[in-house]
Amino acid sequence: MDYAERPPRDALTLVRPEVREALEGLSRAGAEDRGAVFTRPEVVRRMLDWLGYTPEHDLRGFRLLEPCFGGGEFLLEALERLLEAHFDRGGNARNADGLEDCLRGVELHRESHGQVIHKVINRLAKLGITRRLAAHLAHTWLVQGDFLLADFDGNGSPARGGAGFTHVVGNPPYLRLERVPPALLAEYRRRYPTFRHRADLYVPFFERGLRLLAPGGRLAYLCTDRWMKNRYGQPLRRLIAEGYRLERYADLKGEQPFQRAVSAYPAVTVIARATLAAL
Repeated sequence: MDYAERPPRDALTLVRPEVREALEGLSRAGAEDRGAVFTRPEVVRRMLDWLGYTPEHDLRGFRLLEPCFGGGEFLLEALERLLEAHFDRGGNARNADGLEDCLRGVELHRESHGQVIHKVINRLAKLGITRRLAAHLAHTWLVQGDFLLADFDGNGSPARGGAGFTHVVGNPPYLRLERVPPALLAEYRRRYPTFRHRADLYVPFFERGLRLLAPGGRLAYLCTDRWMKNRYGQPLRRLIAEGYRLERYADLKGEQPFQRAVSAYPAVTVIARATLAAL
C-alpha cells in the first residue's frame, strides 16, 4: 500500500466499547463540542522559545510531543525548526528518514488529523523529500486518537525505545466536565489520580504530559491557571512537587493568546522533570 493512501493510525489502547463509542462521537464533533481552541502563532513561537526548542540546538537529538495538535499550530512550527536544524547541520532530503522519531502529535478529531497530514506532506515535498518518504514521516509523526488513552507506538512506549519525550508542548482542550461523555469521564478518572473533584480536562493532560517526559525534559502548556489555586489542583500540585520543578509562569490575562475569545485565566506554565541525578 502506498504510504499516502494508508488509513490513519489509531492510537487507542484496548478500551471498552462504550468508551470507544464516546471517542468516535468526539472525533467527528465540532470545535466547540470537543473544546478546541487554537493558539495564535506568536504565542506558539514564544512557547517553543521558552522550551529551548530552537534551531540553535541540534533538534534531531530531541523528541517533541504535541498532545492535541488541532490545526497543527505547534506541530508545524516545531517541524519548521526541526527542518532548519537538520539542513543547517548537513542534513538533506535523502536522509530525512532519520527524523522519524523526533516528533509525535496526537489529535482526536479525524478531519483535523487528515488536514495536518496533508500540510506536513506538502511541506516536506517542497524541500525535495520524495512524497513516499514525506507520507511515511507524516503518518509516523501524527497519530489519530485520544492522547489520554493513546498507545503511541503500539507497545506502550511514548517513543521508540520508551525513552520519553524531551519536550511536550500544547494547548489542552477547554472542555468542561459536563460535556465529557460519562463512560469516557469514568475511564479518565480510573487512569489519572490527579483528575479529582471538579477538575477540568486539562488536569489529566498535565499529568500524562509530565509522566511522558524523559528525565530533564520540559513541558509547556497554555491553559487556565486555576489549578494553581483551587482545591481540585491539589493532586496535580503534589505530583509536580514530588519530581518536577516550575520553571516559568507567564500570566497572559492581559493579552488574547487564542484565535478566538475564550473566557478563561490563560497562562503559560513551563515545568521540567528532575534529572536522574536529582531524584
